[in-house]
Amino acid sequence: MHRALTVALTAAALIIVPAESSGAPMDPGAGGVSADAPAATATPEGSSELVAAIAARRVLLAGPRPQTLTFTVPGSGTAAVVVELYRSGAVAPVERWELRDVTRGEEQRLRWDGGAEDGRGEKDGRYRFRIGVDGAAPAPVAESFEYLRAYFPVRGPHVYGDGPGAGRGHQGQDILADCGTPLLAARGGTVERAGYDGGGGNYVVIDVVGSPSDMVYMHLQQPSPLKAGDDVHTGQRIGDVGTTGRSTACHLHFELWSGPGYFTGGRPIDPSRQLRLWDEQSGGNRDVTAAKRR
Repeated sequence: MHRALTVALTAAALIIVPAESSGAPMDPGAGGVSADAPAATATPEGSSELVAAIAARRVLLAGPRPQTLTFTVPGSGTAAVVVELYRSGAVAPVERWELRDVTRGEEQRLRWDGGAEDGRGEKDGRYRFRIGVDGAAPAPVAESFEYLRAYFPVRGPHVYGDGPGAGRGHQGQDILADCGTPLLAARGGTVERAGYDGGGGNYVVIDVVGSPSDMVYMHLQQPSPLKAGDDVHTGQRIGDVGTTGRSTACHLHFELWSGPGYFTGGRPIDPSRQLRLWDEQSGGNRDVTAAKRR
């Protein structure tokens, strides 16, 4: 994608300023994933070097915040700047911005949402910005960051239980974890339903952004604070693992439905492969010893 923008930034040596993120994937007290952190962006007085920093080491599609590249070009006057974003291993940029009349010595901010405009997003992987000033070839100016389109929902030690077909009407994947373990939205979207039924207990159905699919979370410990019509971002806390409804152990029962959606003409899809992939990517903290405690 090619974008031409007018903003107010300089060639010379480059300083890479690491993001000040703790690297923690989730802050339950804050309601979900901590995907952003302040970046050190000030240019030392009299510096002749371009300073650049990223705000987050991990960015989620439809997450709480986009990635922010902050940079300052030294000197006086204006400059023409090109910023490119590459996925590791790719030969062409996934995004390119042409910045005209950039004011030197002033801090600039550029944000990238991972392709949230259409909801599909770019491919999972590591990404890095490059900056070129006044015709110079763009060069890496900040540390790389991880980009994910989905996030594993169970944020604590867990094991995999029954999958689709394990019993009559069992249409999803069970993930066993201690009651009270935080549950996060695997993908952002809009709450389609939230309530209680005799089988699933406290449950939430989320219509996934950019997709006709629905994701269903069952047996929550307490009624979810979300209600139908609420917008939810990827990694947002939606409740806690519980054992409400027809359940004999603390666990999340997770279902994935094709369009047009959950009991509205769609059909259940085996989510096991996706869950295991998200688990590996986002550090769900799988603990095989947990099975011995149940």
